[in-house]
Amino acid sequence: MAAGYPWERYHELQAKREAERLTPEEHAERIDLTDQIEGWNVRRLELSQQLAARRPLAGDGRKAGVGRAGAALECGSRRATAAQ
Repeated sequence: MAAGYPWERYHELQAKREAERLTPEEHAERIDLTDQIEGWNVRRLELSQQLAARRPLAGDGRKAGVGRAGAALECGSRRATAAQ
């Protein structure tokens, strides 16, 4: 993991919590670390959403590269219908 990310400490505190040996100070530290991690996850999701919104659209309005499997299924269903 990148420097500055307190994963090791978080996992230490989590293990102590599960063993029911967490001090009140460590509990407060764990809550602070959890809040930081949740903030990073929110930011990561926001950035992912922005990136997805910038993807070019295909001519039929679908996201480029999305829906190819659906097109194959549609083609297959036409064959199944024609065979009946």
